[in-house]
Amino acid sequence: MTNKLEWHKSQDWIKLSSVKDDMYVFIDLKNGGSIQELKLQGKSVISENPNFDYEDSFASSILFPFVNRLREGKYKFQGKVYEVPINEHGGNAHHGLLFNKRFSLIACEAINNEAKAIIQYETKGEIGYPFAFKITLTYTIGNNYMYINMKIRNLSQNEIPYSVGWHPYFLSSDLSKSNVLFDKSVDVITDQKGVAFKFVDSPSKVKLVPAQKKIDDCFKLNNNLVKFSTPDYNLTLSIDSTPAFVHVFNPNFEELLAIELTSGISNSFNHDKGLDILKSGNSTEVNWELYLE
Repeated sequence: MTNKLEWHKSQDWIKLSSVKDDMYVFIDLKNGGSIQELKLQGKSVISENPNFDYEDSFASSILFPFVNRLREGKYKFQGKVYEVPINEHGGNAHHGLLFNKRFSLIACEAINNEAKAIIQYETKGEIGYPFAFKITLTYTIGNNYMYINMKIRNLSQNEIPYSVGWHPYFLSSDLSKSNVLFDKSVDVITDQKGVAFKFVDSPSKVKLVPAQKKIDDCFKLNNNLVKFSTPDYNLTLSIDSTPAFVHVFNPNFEELLAIELTSGISNSFNHDKGLDILKSGNSTEVNWELYLE
């Protein structure tokens, strides 16, 4: 029997399902176009947790124009001071401005064993970020992979500052038997509120076992790759940005682990580490790839 793929659509979401029930994707259009459910090869890789609200987790949100925390929501760009809304108890702005925006479905298709969805968000500017821009996300899903292409177009008359990231929480049936592997060059040291303030050269290969200790750490990567091994699946993640960073966080739920691949780090608008500038009228792209081995 052919493994037929089908999209189902509403104003708030789109769902992909397969006849063999080995592929399933749920994209939440009203919450930043985020992937809230992902099953590949019959394995649940991303899954909603009813006790972990999206407003607290930012689960699978696309991060733009800044990643992680922006200290007190304030930054200075080209001589002007801006302030974006505070959305964290610690008094910082957190995880950009897209996570609660409504995306529009542009197109979706399913051909043979691969499906694609294109969604879009366009704005004339946001509070504290008064620059017009358009974000186009293309999700491509196959039997053992998902690609995310993010296209950013600057529609304003000014240059715009930005960094990008993706904030998925991955599911493991047993974190004590799971680990994260990557090759790092720099440790990003954060203060008590989780804002980066120090950078330490520390090249090494890292193996994190998230069940052994509390983790909320950021590192600069050498090769843009991260591997996550669980009792149920082995996953390879990559981002094509230069530089590339990974932020690993284990919340107070034994089965979840956030592995965020980003082009920048917290407070990059103020210290310029991982900060990019996009000229008026120009576009740029960033790609993430996820593979089950």
